Amino acid sequence: MNSVLKILEKHRWLIACTLYLLTISIRLVGITTHPLQTDEHHWVHRSSKVLTLFKSDPLNATTHLGHPGVPAALVMAAGELAGKGWNKILGESTGDYFYLDGFSSTRIANVVFSSLITPLIFLSLSNLFGALPLLVCCLFISLGAYHIFLSRLAHIDTIQTVIVTATIIAFFYSVERQSLLLKLLAGFLWGLQSP
Repeated sequence: MNSVLKILEKHRWLIACTLYLLTISIRLVGITTHPLQTDEHHWVHRSSKVLTLFKSDPLNATTHLGHPGVPAALVMAAGELAGKGWNKILGESTGDYFYLDGFSSTRIANVVFSSLITPLIFLSLSNLFGALPLLVCCLFISLGAYHIFLSRLAHIDTIQTVIVTATIIAFFYSVERQSLLLKLLAGFLWGLQSP
């Protein structure tokens, strides 16, 4: 058992990357096949509006959004841009097999961002609780049906979950290490998700 624990401790970054890839892969399977949910339409529209405003006035691209919607809209807007780039690089157009519409792109962006929760928890807390318990915890998150379902939607919930988790971890370490920089980071992250 000690040799397993030593391997886990020694290869924490590799394990975190593997957890991240596992979390993403589980959520990406069939992501473009499900119909648009009612609330997703609202978020896809918001991210499209951010892109339009960013081209005309970058400094005011998110002023029409209320908190806590800014991080989610920015993640999904980045997804739309990535989807357009994907289509351009591959020469895909509407109806082609690998074509990504704005809706699918925002869902994929949400998956990529919300899957950060597993490496975030594993890397930041494994020194406190040990690599093995955190590996099990992250596998539960990675395989959790509710988190999988919400991660696959173009919606705010799992994006906010990552930000809130990062806020709590940053604040915990700021108190433990008496670090003003970490306290400022926790405050910044809290401001991103607070209404």
